[in-house]
Amino acid sequence: MSDIIFSADSHLVEPPEIWQRVEPKYRERAPRVVPMPAGQTVPGDYYVFEELKPILVTNFIGAGHLHDAEKWNKFRPHGFEVAPKSFRDPSARLDEQDADGVDGEVIFPTMGMVVLAAKDDALKAACFRAVNSYIAEYCSIDTNRLIGGGVASLHDLDSAVKDLEDARKMGLQGVLITGSPEGGFAASQYDRFWATAEEMGMPLTMHDLQVRGEVAFTGTKLNFFMLPMEIQAAFAEMIVGGIFDRFPRLQVVSAENDVGWLPHFVHRLTHFLTKIPMGHDIKRLPGQVVRENFWGSTQFESAMILEYAAKAAGDGRIMWGSDYPHPDSTYPNSRQWIAENSVGLPPETVAKIFGGNVTTLYNVDVQALKDRKKVAAVA
Repeated sequence: MSDIIFSADSHLVEPPEIWQRVEPKYRERAPRVVPMPAGQTVPGDYYVFEELKPILVTNFIGAGHLHDAEKWNKFRPHGFEVAPKSFRDPSARLDEQDADGVDGEVIFPTMGMVVLAAKDDALKAACFRAVNSYIAEYCSIDTNRLIGGGVASLHDLDSAVKDLEDARKMGLQGVLITGSPEGGFAASQYDRFWATAEEMGMPLTMHDLQVRGEVAFTGTKLNFFMLPMEIQAAFAEMIVGGIFDRFPRLQVVSAENDVGWLPHFVHRLTHFLTKIPMGHDIKRLPGQVVRENFWGSTQFESAMILEYAAKAAGDGRIMWGSDYPHPDSTYPNSRQWIAENSVGLPPETVAKIFGGNVTTLYNVDVQALKDRKKVAAVA
């Protein structure tokens, strides 16, 4: 078991009042909570936003419930009254980390991520400013245990660059970006954004649900299965488009898309670039790019899968995430799950995947975390 357990992919669920931070021009169109909108069959409170399908609030906050069907069905028809204390109180979030045996988390938005799918760029930018400021304030209670991640849209480049710069000024350590920019990732118009992120040392995250053009959970049976394919396509497009040749220090994170696909991804894309004569002009092959520019988060994959993936990506590029407080989270048994599912992995690999890599990427003060644990053990 690793000395430090740190989640690379956790979330903050935005309380409805934060949308009052959206400037007046767009406030009435910002996300809002509505008790059971027309057409819904499950009672409870729903987040409603523009043309997107209403989303049941408890789909965001039911950590530990989803894997027990009876428990989940009883929990679903409610609203924020059943949310954990940390929903609004960041000090409670630190207590929940302790209860779960986790030393810290990278905190991404929830509705902010969904807003990426909206069509109005100005509206999205206004919502992102509200989300980013709230996350920065929430995480400010302990910026070594709560690493704030914001959100930026590439559909408006000037706004995206400003969002990136403002996020860093607020104290955020990374941002989510869309998986489907207009014209594709290779379009030179985005080079200013990549250059800004590279210069700032700001990791860019593509999370599942950021499907190329729409929010992914549409209810189709194969939908969940297909989510990682979208990120694979986006990352392949970035490699083939030469983005990492032009910006060799740019860091991209795939969140909640698993990592077991990495070996075949590297194999097939390398074959495409080296064996098929299509005039590719790539300075570094996919395997090298993965080991130098890519980070992938895993949640429930077994030790066998992680060992397999590490051979392609290197164990220094794989990070574990709890997904707290979302329903599919390992909370409140994260440490137990890690112990049971890392059996057979080398101790140094376990230490990297479940804490070492994410703390390296986000420049976490690991010694401060260890000192805190020592004090807590004595107390």
